[in-house]
Amino acid sequence: MAKKPKVTAPAKKEVLICSFCGKHKTQVRNLLTGPGVSICNECIEAAVELIDNAGWEVARTPTDKALFIADQERLVARKTAMLGLWRQQLSILAAGAPPRSENAMH
Repeated sequence: MAKKPKVTAPAKKEVLICSFCGKHKTQVRNLLTGPGVSICNECIEAAVELIDNAGWEVARTPTDKALFIADQERLVARKTAMLGLWRQQLSILAAGAPPRSENAMH
């Protein structure tokens, strides 16, 4: 007995249009697509212009170097504060007064 050819369903044609302006992919220069959404180059340009004219700043994540510098500045500030406290304690001890304990109950 001869085998019957397998019948397959016709492939779905995806209609690629911009999710924002509705233009077909043939009407625009570029169309970026993602899962369930597309955006054309014209809508991207309009969004960039809107952001530029509104004066918004794009948030940027700090670089490793910027984080390192900030950590170093915090360490220097902490060391400076500790040195100030130690100098204060030394001057009190040099004057002959008993050291004041912050944790002692009076």
